[in-house]
Amino acid sequence: VNSLEAQLSSRSDTERFLATKIATLDSNLKEKSKEKDTLEGNLKLENETFRKENEKLKSQNETLSKEASSYATRFEDMDTQKSQKIKELTAALLREEERASELEVDVANSRANSAVLEAQLKQKISTEHVLASQVSDLAAKLAESAESVRESSNSYN
Repeated sequence: VNSLEAQLSSRSDTERFLATKIATLDSNLKEKSKEKDTLEGNLKLENETFRKENEKLKSQNETLSKEASSYATRFEDMDTQKSQKIKELTAALLREEERASELEVDVANSRANSAVLEAQLKQKISTEHVLASQVSDLAAKLAESAESVRESSNSYN
């Protein structure tokens, strides 16, 4: 009987020990569950914060991509306009160079014509001087003849 009582007492102690151990484990489990729930809540909040930040960054990325695309298009348009303007200015320059060449030819022709006309004018002036001299000589001879005719006519009278 003592042995049975000792075994019962020992079992009672074991049951108390196990009950205490179970209570401690149950308390630890509840504490860990609360910690887990708290951590899960914090993780959900952080996850939501990161998700919102990710959406915001995606939106910014999309906006910046659109802006970059817009700038690229504008730069392409500017390059096209610049190329077109260069072509126009080059064509205008070529036209002006042709016109300048034509004007140089016109100036050279005008100078040549001027030189010819000047030579002709000098020739005419020289001819006029010769003719004026001849007219003067003829006038002098006519005057002498008229004087001589008058003297002759006076002498006959």
